[in-house]
Amino acid sequence: MRILGVDYGDVYMGLAVSDENEFLATGLTTAKIKGLHQAAEVIVETALRENAKKIVLGMPFNIDGRRGDRVEKTELLIEYIKEKTEIPVETMDERYTTVEAYTYLNATGASQKKKKSVINTLSATIILQDYLDMKRQKMK
Repeated sequence: MRILGVDYGDVYMGLAVSDENEFLATGLTTAKIKGLHQAAEVIVETALRENAKKIVLGMPFNIDGRRGDRVEKTELLIEYIKEKTEIPVETMDERYTTVEAYTYLNATGASQKKKKSVINTLSATIILQDYLDMKRQKMK
């Protein structure tokens, strides 16, 4: 089953998808969005186009694990997604995802311009890969 991974941000949203065997996450794109309703539309359209049977959305808890404004926005986004599709939505803690993505990009020597253009897609890929790895670990 293919799964869509999402790194939601106010302006840019990264998207990634898994293979059919739920083993490997691959980045798709970074979408420029305006508001939660457009974000929900892009997520649902992408999930349908990619034949995803589940959506995994990064949940942006504060570093200390507490809920912040971003968590509330993300929960509202989930509600908008559920209004548009019956594809199930799960969340994945994304607290260190952007730091991890920058670490990868720094190791490759990517330019600042390149980093800006791919950071959200890479973050979505990391969120989804973490989800896939966690799911496999639970099955052992």
